[in-house]
Amino acid sequence: MVSLSTSLKSLSPFSSAILSTRPPSKHSPNNLIFSSYDKPNSKLHFTKRLVVASKKPTFTAEDALRETTLTEESHRKVPFSEVVRKKRVFWERRWNYWDVSRAIGILGVHLLSLYAPFHFNWSAFRVAVGLSVIAGAGITLSYHRNLSHRSFVLPKWLEYLFAWCGTLAFQGDPIEWVSNHRYHHQYSDTDRDPHTPRHGFWFSYFLWIFDTSSILQNVINQ
Repeated sequence: MVSLSTSLKSLSPFSSAILSTRPPSKHSPNNLIFSSYDKPNSKLHFTKRLVVASKKPTFTAEDALRETTLTEESHRKVPFSEVVRKKRVFWERRWNYWDVSRAIGILGVHLLSLYAPFHFNWSAFRVAVGLSVIAGAGITLSYHRNLSHRSFVLPKWLEYLFAWCGTLAFQGDPIEWVSNHRYHHQYSDTDRDPHTPRHGFWFSYFLWIFDTSSILQNVINQ
């Protein structure tokens, strides 16, 4: 695991330092390099807003201990058997800050929608449809095709604009979304897939977003 003992400034998803590979310097004792969604096959280590990749990744005893701990926390043994299965998302595991924040946000949006029938008007309906189209295009065109797969190249100002539209869908920032999607393709339908179907339909459909520890566990040494 890369040590982050040095002082690192938080970087914007569109920072030039992220959009290119920076060679190691004397200020980087661990020979850290910064990568981004510009490189489809790059291996990224996620720390929320900062993506750090080790030049020569190694699996240390500390990594093994942490992976074992995370596995024990997120899985449990079926009584009277040797079968080990993932703990249920809602009531069999420990929730962290990000899990709770996401759950509150999504629950709040759905509760507020219950007021819509009592305050309906066509102006609000048109705004809702417009925002839905804009946010959907931001996810599909920007997050998915442009940033994740680099299917086409846009002028930077237009790339930023579409990425901003993607944030309106409340599916996370561009770097996090792209990282998860690339791991999904790299480890598709395996235990290391962030939203693997091996844990059930509902986990693959949406419950995985409330289990950030599971995502970190899957990419622990990447």
